Formats: sequence, C-alpha cells, structure tokens
Amino acid sequence: MECEALRHVSEEQRLMVITQHGEAKAVLQDIVSYEQTQESLALLKMLAQSSQSIQAGGSL
Repeated sequence: MECEALRHVSEEQRLMVITQHGEAKAVLQDIVSYEQTQESLALLKMLAQSSQSIQAGGSL
C-alpha cells in the first residue's frame, strides 16, 4: 500500500515539508533527488578542500 505523500514526492520529484503545530519538523524527498543532492554536496566538499589546500600552499 503506497502512501499518497510518497506517491506525490516520487511523481513530482519535489520535497514535502512535514509540519507539526505549524513548525517544520521533517522533509520527505524522493530518492533520486536525495542522491543527486548528496553527490552535489560531496563535489562541493572536494572543491572546498582543494581550494583550502591551494591557499595553504599545498598541492592537489
């Protein structure tokens, strides 16, 4: 049995903010978007580390 919220985020590839008493508590996101976000964050982290290394006079 598939939940309507899961179907929505999967089909729309958009996240859904879950609130409690009007306050954001959690985020529901489809797995493809989540994995893309994780890959982007990993690349940004590598870029930042490389930039820091260059500024410190080190090598890549």
